[in-house]
Amino acid sequence: MLKFVPGAPALLADEGRNPALIVSDLHLGFEKSLVERGLILPTQTFRLLERLKLLVVQNDVRRVIFLGDVKHGTSKILLHEWSDVSAFFTKLLEIVDRVEIVPGNHDGGIEPLLPRGVRLHSVKGYAMSLRERTIFLMHGHTWPAVEGFAAKELVMGHHHFVFEARDSSGLRMREPVWVIARWNPAKVATSYLTAGKKKTKGDPIQAFHSIYSVMVGSPQIIVLPTFNPMLAGTPINSPSHQEHIGPLFRSKAIDLPNAELHLLDGTYLGRLSSLASR
Repeated sequence: MLKFVPGAPALLADEGRNPALIVSDLHLGFEKSLVERGLILPTQTFRLLERLKLLVVQNDVRRVIFLGDVKHGTSKILLHEWSDVSAFFTKLLEIVDRVEIVPGNHDGGIEPLLPRGVRLHSVKGYAMSLRERTIFLMHGHTWPAVEGFAAKELVMGHHHFVFEARDSSGLRMREPVWVIARWNPAKVATSYLTAGKKKTKGDPIQAFHSIYSVMVGSPQIIVLPTFNPMLAGTPINSPSHQEHIGPLFRSKAIDLPNAELHLLDGTYLGRLSSLASR
């Protein structure tokens, strides 16, 4: 069973005796990128660590899974990351047994920063067995591995979605949101086959199965909010931000109009089609 952690951008994967906490998009060291803009802030790495440790203790978990963008640097390791990223995971491993990472687009070169005991998965994600269901975990900047297309639930980060509201005087509010949606199986199969330059005739779902021996399903898709409260978000209900990143959203296969939005405290906002441009 997957459950929102009330008031926090985190999921609890309840496997009975061994629940796991799932978070995404910490962007450790993000504050360093602000220096060139003249804004000097103290490191936020250990504030994020304390926030995470509190959730670990409150929810009695011994396993933490990060869905990418653990660090903020992209193609190379930045100087402060050698100390901050290593220290973050070393201290986290003092209170949990298992730490796993699905790398994101900001996690280039992360492996030498990680202490022993941290497991690094494929950038295309991996399947997690949760009782009698298969949950597929990924970051969201790539297509999922082919087994992800058959999962019952697909969980990703990457997008930093927020809900934006304005009043009549122009005041603007932005709040991080959970996004829950589904894809159109035929559209997602077609888009994936086209991206892979596979020639298809007839039913794209059958063509996908013929090539990959996987039947495309209709998973519940859950998009996590960023765990770092300092990061700006992408207003999912703003027409000016409809060109979303990541191949799944760019494919237009995800049924965004019928996507359901929830605030971190669990408040149900409604379907996106009824919330656009508020």
